[in-house]
Amino acid sequence: MTDGRTKDPRPIGRVAIALIWVALLGRIGLAAGALATIAAQDALARGDAATDALATASSITDAAALVYLATLVLAAGAVLRWIYIVNRNAHALSTALRITPLWSVLWFFVPVAGLIRPFAALSQCWRATIAPAAPEDVRVPPILRWWWAFWLLSLALDNITLRLADGRDGASAVTGAWVTIAGAVIAVPLTATLTAVILQLSRRQNAVLARRTISRFHMFGWQHRAR
Repeated sequence: MTDGRTKDPRPIGRVAIALIWVALLGRIGLAAGALATIAAQDALARGDAATDALATASSITDAAALVYLATLVLAAGAVLRWIYIVNRNAHALSTALRITPLWSVLWFFVPVAGLIRPFAALSQCWRATIAPAAPEDVRVPPILRWWWAFWLLSLALDNITLRLADGRDGASAVTGAWVTIAGAVIAVPLTATLTAVILQLSRRQNAVLARRTISRFHMFGWQHRAR
């Protein structure tokens, strides 16, 4: 139950969770392609004929990349929409917030600041949800810090993978493949912690908004009877 200025974040949260797990499957597919690439490059290093193996690895990687990129775009859109909604709800709960709903999304695309400000935006939403009158007294939960740590590590690995993709030799291909596998490994706790953040904050915020709406309804009813 919410009023006209707020919105239940749980529906878009469920969509975001479903999409980030589908994107994880695409990332695991990339890791499978990376393993096939490593095996093919090892065969080449031994002097074996590995043309078919390289072609197979390339096919797996290309197919997984298409699935991953498509689902990643959809998942990112859903997660950013969820962030926008919880930030807007938090602003309706507390006047102490400094980062607007729009900037809680835009900061992700700003170089350097995107490594810090999005975390600050979501932290203020969490604190304002728990204690609207005094959000600064609320500690940021560990699950939020873990999610952001995994996110930053994932970004670093993706950046390394892109740089290694420019290499033409087998060594660069193998190194890039191992980094891709590492990225898939990190994506598992990243997805799990983001799921927990979405579920917990959505549930807490919806409960606060429901109590707030009920309180206003009762107050309106009391004022109406007083007349």
